Amino acid sequence: MIRKLYLGVLFTITAYLTYIGFEERIFLALTLVSALSFLFWWAGYAYLAVLGIALVYFNQGGLYGLSLLSLGIILVESTHLTRIKAPMRHYGALFVAVIMAIPVYYIAQIVSSYLPSLSNTTVAALFLISIYMTFYLVLRR
Repeated sequence: MIRKLYLGVLFTITAYLTYIGFEERIFLALTLVSALSFLFWWAGYAYLAVLGIALVYFNQGGLYGLSLLSLGIILVESTHLTRIKAPMRHYGALFVAVIMAIPVYYIAQIVSSYLPSLSNTTVAALFLISIYMTFYLVLRR
């Protein structure tokens, strides 16, 4: 029961943020595809792809775009976790892992201001790869 309530609240917040940033037709299309992710596993990934394309096309970036995409990832993966009846700690790990994108984005933005030839995305990707490799090497031992 708590899991379904969690998904409902998460869906409502994601739909509201989508409503704020896009016009009605795009909002309805994105909300429909995200609602289909409750029925079909592949629709969630289609939603993330359509959301990413819409954010880029309508030039919705910064904290808004990052928050909306992060909430979309949490929604899709939480739906999957609910489907397989995963333990509650998996939801917490998912939430922490995805929300960590926000400080990484701003760290990459600060670092990229000192490296004018690299874009924010390149710096963020290099930063995330280095974090992944560090955790992989630490946890492997």
